[in-house]
Amino acid sequence: MAINFANGGTQTGPAGLVQVQQWHINGVVSSAASQSAWYDFIGGGNNYGITLKTANSDIILTSSLNLDVNGGSTGQFLKWQYRIGSSGSWTDFNVATASGSRRQAHFALKTSNQNDPRHRNHRQVLETNLSAGTTIYFKLQTWLIPGANYIKLNHAQNDSDNGNNCRTTSQIFLEEFNNPT
Repeated sequence: MAINFANGGTQTGPAGLVQVQQWHINGVVSSAASQSAWYDFIGGGNNYGITLKTANSDIILTSSLNLDVNGGSTGQFLKWQYRIGSSGSWTDFNVATASGSRRQAHFALKTSNQNDPRHRNHRQVLETNLSAGTTIYFKLQTWLIPGANYIKLNHAQNDSDNGNNCRTTSQIFLEEFNNPT
């Protein structure tokens, strides 16, 4: 069996999975209301990181998020960023190509005007040429489109205490794959 990588490398033999890190987010997270800039929504510190066990690894970021946008008929954009080490600069990766005044993002979410959060699965691959022992951190940012009030994680916009509403859980996975160069 062979695994072919985007950089042209090929690995034969055993599968290249090196490690998996997983986080369950059980609490409610809310964005700032009506911002007109990118806002750190999940992460931003050293919360979601993976320390490479092998050099030149690829990192697969998978998020399974329950999100709800409140208010208006608009929504918001979301993008993941990474940084190398605890004090590096945050960097976009694999975002859409810019065109005019359009924001570069990984995915968008429209306002739901419903009582239950909507489930969003998302996956990105970060190809690295870093040394073993290097730590990479990730965060999710949001850009609230004017007309929407906020976005919430694991929380319905109508959170009254009755049987028609729910609280949910979300997960983030970081997987390291060996990538021969």
